[in-house]
Amino acid sequence: MRRSWSPQQESQQAASRRKKAQAVTARTASWTVLQGAQGLFWDLNRS
Repeated sequence: MRRSWSPQQESQQAASRRKKAQAVTARTASWTVLQGAQGLFWDLNRS
């Protein structure tokens, strides 16, 4: 089975896929931290 694209193209695709995954991970992480900080804030206010 022959591939229609070159290894170079494939590695470029992999790199962009990795960049996208990193961006999503960073966004998720910052969102999680934000939610955790908010929860902590509400806990402090309640006590």
